[in-house]
Amino acid sequence: MLSTFRFGFVLALFASTHQQECSKDNYWYYAETDYIKCADLSEIDTLDTLMHHIAFENPKLQLECVDCNFPNLTSGQFPANVTTLKLNDCNISEVGKIPFERLTTLEALELDNNYIWNLTENVFESLVSLDILTLRNNNLSVLTELTFGGLVSLSYLHLDGNQIESVSPEVFRPLVNLQYLYLDYNNISILEREAFAHVPKLKVVSISHNNMEDLDEIAFNSGAIESLYLNNNALISLPRLFFAHLNFVTYVDLSRNQLTFEDVSFEGLKMLLVLYLEHNNISAIRPLSFVPLTSLTMLVLSNNNILHLRSGTFLGLNKLRRLYLNGNLIQTVDGNAFQGLSSVEKLYLQDNLLETCLDRDALKGLLRLKELHVERNNVTCSFR
Repeated sequence: MLSTFRFGFVLALFASTHQQECSKDNYWYYAETDYIKCADLSEIDTLDTLMHHIAFENPKLQLECVDCNFPNLTSGQFPANVTTLKLNDCNISEVGKIPFERLTTLEALELDNNYIWNLTENVFESLVSLDILTLRNNNLSVLTELTFGGLVSLSYLHLDGNQIESVSPEVFRPLVNLQYLYLDYNNISILEREAFAHVPKLKVVSISHNNMEDLDEIAFNSGAIESLYLNNNALISLPRLFFAHLNFVTYVDLSRNQLTFEDVSFEGLKMLLVLYLEHNNISAIRPLSFVPLTSLTMLVLSNNNILHLRSGTFLGLNKLRRLYLNGNLIQTVDGNAFQGLSSVEKLYLQDNLLETCLDRDALKGLLRLKELHVERNNVTCSFR
């Protein structure tokens, strides 16, 4: 329900189905109340005053501010018992330490869709319990070794939709428990050597939709990484041993780059399950290229410039179940091109330039094949 309070209005939401009005002079409360939603506030201190007028027996409070106006979030303090704080769309441009000094039990902080360009050094150092920090769609361009100081409990960090240009190892050094890092839709062109060396528990790294053209051989030498998203960049090549340190990776997305894969080695990716390589500049695949990928179940090579499939191209992919080769320029297929693909169930070859139908010798290794797609080629084939 709505009630007027100083500079705006406050909506109290209750964990129970019961909702009761809260106001300055005559308030009601429910014993399980743990969620307050505020709108149109312009001063943080209003929230602290509000807490004195609403009797909350639950020591943990979730607080959301909607369409509030805090352009300089540098003074005033939030209630000390807040565990979730949502400050999205609040016109924030600068953030300082003082508002967060009492929030030692805060677990989640959202600052999305603001205009934040500057974070005071060690601005979050009091947030020793913080698990989730989101700063999506702001104007951050520079991160330093003091930006995330004190965030020793942080697991999730969302920095997507900013203007970050480079990433250095020192930026993430304080984040010893970080597991999920999202840097999509920035202007990153440089990942410094060993950029994630100090983040030992990092599982997911997403740096899609940036401007990276090349990567250092040990840019991702954090041994715990399981999923790596590098799609929609400008990568032309990868160092030969780029994957050598990624022994626990199960998912890699390199789609929509400019890769040719002439010299790359997949050595090290023994646990990889899914590999996306569509929309690159791959024109040829060397035989035995995929031998290290003994666990791979899905390989996507759609929309490249592949002209010919040679014998032994897919050797080693004994567990592969889906192979996508559609949207290429494939004209011919050698007799043993699919040798070793005994587990493949679905093979996609549509939208190519096949000149002749695949004979039975070409398909003989596909023992479990259930679907074969050859539509929109230069020939009409019938398989019985």
